[in-house]
Amino acid sequence: MLNQEPSGKRPKRIGRWIGSAILLAAVVLAVVYRPDRFAKAGAGWTAHSLCAAVFTQGLDPDTTFRELVRPRIPIPGMGRLIGYRVDRSGSSVSASFAGVVHATARFTTGYGCRLKYPDDLASPPLRSLQTTSQVDTFAPSTIVAPTDPTIAAAMDRVFTERHQSQSRTSRRSSWSRTTV
Repeated sequence: MLNQEPSGKRPKRIGRWIGSAILLAAVVLAVVYRPDRFAKAGAGWTAHSLCAAVFTQGLDPDTTFRELVRPRIPIPGMGRLIGYRVDRSGSSVSASFAGVVHATARFTTGYGCRLKYPDDLASPPLRSLQTTSQVDTFAPSTIVAPTDPTIAAAMDRVFTERHQSQSRTSRRSSWSRTTV
């Protein structure tokens, strides 16, 4: 009976073990699930979606955020942590997650909306949008007709328009028939 502890120390020791286990579990979850990636993806997706909606489709950013972006955020209530700012003169949308993680999507003619994070590498130089007058050497400029009469007949049969009253029945399984 010499190794008995007072009953007051046992709950404290159990509490420390439980607290340590919870702390360890939180650290492991943070390392495995990387909440910073969620924040970066949320800010980037918001900026890019709003940029595309505003500068390529001419939609209202507030309506787009409310109807497109916020409903797709997987964790309820996280939409309140995302803020955005539309710069119409600079053709860009900046978004942030909880004011910590930032992303900007800039509309560029010929590229659309390109996403940029503060820690990204430099973008490649812009290419000129010139139309080329190269001749297509792969496919001829005329319609290619099949040389085999069997293939020609099959293609004629498949691509001939049918009247509404004519239907083709195909058997999908032993118990059902579908009219096409």
